[in-house]
Amino acid sequence: DPPTDPPTDPPTDPPTDPPTDPPTDPPTDPPTDPPTDPPTESGTYELLAAKDTVLTQTENPNANLGGSDTLSLFAADGSDRTSLLAFDLPVVAAESVQTASLQLKQQNGSYDEGPLEVSIYAVAADWAEGNGNDPWNNSGTGASATFASEGVRWNTIGGDLNTQFDFGHGPNGLITAQTLNGYDAQNDVIEFDVTAVVQAWLKSELPNYGLAMVITQGQYAEYLFSSSEAVNAADRPMLVIDSSPTDPPTDPPTDPPTDPPTDPPTD
Repeated sequence: DPPTDPPTDPPTDPPTDPPTDPPTDPPTDPPTDPPTDPPTESGTYELLAAKDTVLTQTENPNANLGGSDTLSLFAADGSDRTSLLAFDLPVVAAESVQTASLQLKQQNGSYDEGPLEVSIYAVAADWAEGNGNDPWNNSGTGASATFASEGVRWNTIGGDLNTQFDFGHGPNGLITAQTLNGYDAQNDVIEFDVTAVVQAWLKSELPNYGLAMVITQGQYAEYLFSSSEAVNAADRPMLVIDSSPTDPPTDPPTDPPTDPPTDPPTD
């Protein structure tokens, strides 16, 4: 018989899996914090008094009235009452303060028919509010007409005031003044412009020991205001500061340096 080749199977390639790309995670951007605007100093701050009291020379000059719900001003025959108030200030630039107003809720008193000129000064020493409310007894441990705090006397009876700083009225310490003349139930919030002293405090030109309301003209009249102990919080003394943001300093625009013109060389 003729020779025959052994039967062969058709060549087969080894089975291969379809090519696959290695798994990849979807691209992710690095985490970023949400954008934040820089803090601004714009807004209105309504600050309640941190402490207040009355220094009386009319009754007992050693009496503390820091716990009374009333601030009073009274003058007669050389004796008077002075009211002190202090406020904690916000952290703002002095240049951003547009206005600052001391606002007091007047009460309807029995002896407020006569005019009294009230001047505002900066207190020149620290003092304690105390909790007394009896003008005839040595009650409370805070400020009185004699003492700034327990065991610490004022240098001047009736309280130490700054009478040298120039707030725009000369170097006499006067911040502002106005004349009170009676009680008006429709306009019972009395305002004093204290912008100059708030700016001075924020510039650290003066320590912030608060404000003093002092009678500088008039007598035989008494004016009453709600204190920080008033039951109705809306009646309590308030310092209202209006501020606006300050623009960062900018350098004047500069043109890029230029070389002086040169003429082409000539033979």
